[in-house]
Amino acid sequence: MFTHCSGTGVGGGTVLGLSKLLLNTTDPEEIQDLASQGLAKGTDLILEDVVSGPIGLLPTDTTAVNFGKMARSDISASREDLAAGIVNLVGETVARIATSVAVGFEVKDIIVVGRTPTFTALRKSLEAAALLTNFTPHFPPNAEYASALGAMLIAEKNPNS
Repeated sequence: MFTHCSGTGVGGGTVLGLSKLLLNTTDPEEIQDLASQGLAKGTDLILEDVVSGPIGLLPTDTTAVNFGKMARSDISASREDLAAGIVNLVGETVARIATSVAVGFEVKDIIVVGRTPTFTALRKSLEAAALLTNFTPHFPPNAEYASALGAMLIAEKNPNS
């Protein structure tokens, strides 16, 4: 049996929206290509930058402040690093929400649906963040249709609603 525990509005659509604002593109393939050539370290501050070392189980290269380097007036980032930063922000946010909810439900497996798994770089970021806290993310095939399928199943059970 599966239980829908939570969800978030942060995902593939967020990547597209932020990419339009920062990269002037909403083309998923272009965003994917840019992100795969960039480094989130070009935009993000990591623990090593902020506290000079690890915190608890988090290693020194864990993100401390997404886009934190951009607040420094002397720092600029390439389009590739901006794309990687966007993807990292979204991937880590989704993973943190999912793992926090999973703790509450005492589960270790997280199923990710929606458009998020269709972005390879985003999927990798989410996987890395989830695995960092010993959770296993799963990305079922055709995950982008999960919400529509759920709505259809509910409609079949309750045809008058």
